[in-house]
Amino acid sequence: MDTNDQNGINWLVRESQKYEHPDDFVAFLVSQMRSSSRTTHTLKYTVGALRTALGIYVREQTGETTSSICNFCGKSSEDVHVMMASDEAIICDECAVTALHTISHTKGQWYLRFAFFVFRTVASFGRIFHWER
Repeated sequence: MDTNDQNGINWLVRESQKYEHPDDFVAFLVSQMRSSSRTTHTLKYTVGALRTALGIYVREQTGETTSSICNFCGKSSEDVHVMMASDEAIICDECAVTALHTISHTKGQWYLRFAFFVFRTVASFGRIFHWER
């Protein structure tokens, strides 16, 4: 990897650490993409490659041999409660909640915002009282 690529990864990590909540960093990235002259196809390709590279890197660092690694955050199935998989991606419960939160706060989605509020409230009670199945 040349110096420019390494600096790009370092920049991305430094930028992500400036935000307390993932949604704020996502908003920053969206604004960066909007000001970019790249096509959506190029951006999708780049993000997909970054997810794949993260999965490989995490498996190398942890010695994990399973493919149950979240394509969004890189956590293994041992680090989260639930993994959900489709034919294209694997997502952990934490990233699914973050995605639901992001979607629920898009303009015109008041009913999803309310549903997310109810979901988050019930989930909080579950964590407080350690409800199990």
